[in-house]
Amino acid sequence: MTRANRSRAKWKTEASSARHEEELYKQVLGHYEACVAQLTDENDQLKSSLLRISSQMAKIGEKYCKVDTQELPVGDMNISMTSSAFSTDSLENFVTNQEFSACKDRLQETFDKNIKALIQFLEEAQKTDNNDENQLKEDLEDLKRQLKATNEELTTYKLAVEKYDPEKAGEVESSFLVEGRNIEEEAFFEKERQNLMKEREILENEKRIFTEATIRLNRERASFEAEKAELLKEQFLQDLPATLEADLIAGGHESGGSLSSGSIGEIFDSPQCMGPRLCSALQDYQNSNMILIKVGGPPEDCKLIDTPAVAYQIE
Repeated sequence: MTRANRSRAKWKTEASSARHEEELYKQVLGHYEACVAQLTDENDQLKSSLLRISSQMAKIGEKYCKVDTQELPVGDMNISMTSSAFSTDSLENFVTNQEFSACKDRLQETFDKNIKALIQFLEEAQKTDNNDENQLKEDLEDLKRQLKATNEELTTYKLAVEKYDPEKAGEVESSFLVEGRNIEEEAFFEKERQNLMKEREILENEKRIFTEATIRLNRERASFEAEKAELLKEQFLQDLPATLEADLIAGGHESGGSLSSGSIGEIFDSPQCMGPRLCSALQDYQNSNMILIKVGGPPEDCKLIDTPAVAYQIE
């Protein structure tokens, strides 16, 4: 060993202060070998414990959890799992002939598999116990209810026996029959009432549908009437004879009027402004819903009757 000043240190024993390197080496080696032997023994004991635990878990898994354990070759760490009893000789051979790292993964896999199976088995057993306990409670409650109902029936029967009068037995039987018929009629009427309620609901639904359809039809009819009025207006203005302007101008000159402004209603208010051809042109619209034309007799009797729905303006 080197010191801080880089000089060699002198090994000293307990017996002498002189240098005895050989004796020191022997003590160090002896101590090391003792430690190695102790660790080896502890490792062997740990391996033995792990093997016993794995073997017992495998047996439990095979018996209760139905876990299949594969057959292992001789010298494997899990050889005792397939045997009926644990063998010390096989364990010693295993510890002596095989390293722990060679079978550590296999042991861990088997251990995890068995642990998982055991945990699942215990959980299912716990659920089964809880279900059985709940079922027992439910059965007990049912028995209590049945016992209570039986006691009530027995009490009623005793009271009926105590109050039994042979003279009134016939009356009681007749009243019982009447009550039975009343109950049957009541059940029949109740069933009929339910059927009537169902039919009423169906009728109410149909009424609602019919009302909605009627409202929708009225809206469409109003829209159709508006379109019809607009179409009649355009058709009326387009179908006027080409001589209308000449007749109106002639009538205007005779009456001293002007066509520069004003409405067709103003012109038609003057009987002199309506020629025979104009009356003939307007006669096609005599039965229209929007315009009524009264044509008859001499031209001076022709007059246009305007409805509130339509008014025509000629610029």
